[in-house]
Amino acid sequence: MSRLGVGLTIAAVLTVSAAALAQALRYRAYTENWTKPAGSEGENQVDLLTTADFYGLQVITLWDYDHRVCAIQLEQAGFNTKSLSVQERVKLCEPRVAEIWRRADVGSGRFITGVAVCVGGSEGVIRGLEVRGSPLAPNGVPRNSSQTGKFAFEDCAWSELRSCPWPQVATGVRVYLDEVEKGAVGIALRCHRLEPR
Repeated sequence: MSRLGVGLTIAAVLTVSAAALAQALRYRAYTENWTKPAGSEGENQVDLLTTADFYGLQVITLWDYDHRVCAIQLEQAGFNTKSLSVQERVKLCEPRVAEIWRRADVGSGRFITGVAVCVGGSEGVIRGLEVRGSPLAPNGVPRNSSQTGKFAFEDCAWSELRSCPWPQVATGVRVYLDEVEKGAVGIALRCHRLEPR
């Protein structure tokens, strides 16, 4: 084989290898799972989901009104890009006084894989949030390293961490409420396994 033939063969192999590594990721159909709720499972629920199959969750923001979590907002990140988009804030109950908000972020290039809530007061309402997340390997499997985003509005007791089944990442949130005006009492994650397109 001539030098030109060997060079073309090597170039073709390198091109195919680079294309295989750069495959776009999306979540696999029919792999949806919901975690058990962190906190409690209320009578009512509100689902917030990513807007496309190539997004996962990176940030959850909670708004506190008069010791009640009355609004939630998600920030979704692309599996294939560093893009971050903010979804509309969803109101869970009517505000009565000034608001305080806190943001739990697992960091750029990481996707949420677990959630815990801090519960307080006699009504067992959410008073804090912890999210855990991991970067993805090129095949879409979460890596072993994890990053935590955590906050608490006040003293409270932390629930058990609820994690996506391995190797899945969060693609949505279910917020549980008992009485609507009481605020959020629990949060669960919608999880999916990823696959190359």
